[in-house]
Amino acid sequence: LTQAAEEVGELGLVDDQRRADRDAVAHVADEQPERHGVVVDAVARAERDLRSLVDRAPREAHRLAEGRVEEVPISAVAIGDRLLVHAGEVVPVDGVVNANAATIDESALTGEPIPVAKARGAAIFSGSLNAGETFEMSVSALAGESTYAGIVRLVTAAQTAKAPFVRLADRYALIF
Repeated sequence: LTQAAEEVGELGLVDDQRRADRDAVAHVADEQPERHGVVVDAVARAERDLRSLVDRAPREAHRLAEGRVEEVPISAVAIGDRLLVHAGEVVPVDGVVNANAATIDESALTGEPIPVAKARGAAIFSGSLNAGETFEMSVSALAGESTYAGIVRLVTAAQTAKAPFVRLADRYALIF
């Protein structure tokens, strides 16, 4: 997920999106002043939602190594590593439950508000919340290839793709 966060924030995708959105807002402000406030609100809401999506992503994981727990950056987690996920923490990467059971809140991914009981060997996805006791898991995907990183990439791409279309639609709307 660190890779997705870097793509979104540090490599300028959000900045490019903001520039495109500001261009669209300026166009609407010049030619349709009555719509300016609505567009500004929508752009601000989209930026805020993307920021909260990226901010929710875990930055560290609790890796089990040689009988002890070490906190490592999410980018240092490898496939096959054993991790501990404490109660109330977001699952950092995709994996498989090693404990007897885990209670997972997948509402951020599926919209289902009821936590799901996962048995040993069940798949769990990054971005889910541990709604039960601390459990052990094995990593099955790197952070940049995990479910949550994919969602962040899709949201970023969708926001970037909309700005040119919105500008084009606004231009043609003036004719009619």
